[in-house]
Amino acid sequence: MSRLRTLVVCLGAVWLLACGASDAWASDASSSDPASAALVERAARAYDAGRWDEASDALALLLGHDDVSRGLVLADLGACAFRRGRDATAVLCFRRALRHLPRDAGLRADLAVARRKLGLEPPREETFADSLGRLLALLTPREHLLLAAGLELAGLLLFVLARTRPVLRRIGAALVLLALLGVGRLLVERLDPPPVEGVLLTDIGVLHAEPDAEAPESGTLRAGDEVVVTARRDGWLSVVHPRGEGWIAAHLVGLVED
Repeated sequence: MSRLRTLVVCLGAVWLLACGASDAWASDASSSDPASAALVERAARAYDAGRWDEASDALALLLGHDDVSRGLVLADLGACAFRRGRDATAVLCFRRALRHLPRDAGLRADLAVARRKLGLEPPREETFADSLGRLLALLTPREHLLLAAGLELAGLLLFVLARTRPVLRRIGAALVLLALLGVGRLLVERLDPPPVEGVLLTDIGVLHAEPDAEAPESGTLRAGDEVVVTARRDGWLSVVHPRGEGWIAAHLVGLVED
């Protein structure tokens, strides 16, 4: 009976953990609102007719609706920008879309095409840590949490039910530890978010040593260059790029956080 009580407690703990996935991390839903549906139809007609500006305007309005897939709308905005020859804007939109649709292979291919068209440098060779991070990035926070709940459930079941099998109990303990590490990673990301990234939207961006147009230049960026934002001050961004770092006017950079 004590074993059964322990198992019930374990299952209850896992259930509470899984319930945490139902917060603001919930996945995008399809639109059923008539106003949203009308904008979708308007954007589709304009895109098919080659009226990229009109399609972009309709899609931009759709971003203000909560009942649409934000990732899909951003991907379509990227496609419109690419058709209009605004390749840096396309890179920005595709990067934003990937935050919502991290496993969309077609979206990643579109991003690679836009980057190549801009002549951007290919990514550096991946380390094992990079590969692991990229693999984890394929999961949304909700999916991370559900995976952790599943691992914890499996681990607790093994640990509680396999009392006479030391090897299985060790495996169960390892699974629980892995689940806790996964939850810990999510908590760290929420308490200490990763650096904000941005994309240069103008042809040439001049970096300055200080947040002042009269300050000495410290480098230049090209359209589509992807930077890490380290500080903000009075309409300026402090950015880091492999070719240099410095301050740049904020309106020249589109932030990936949409």
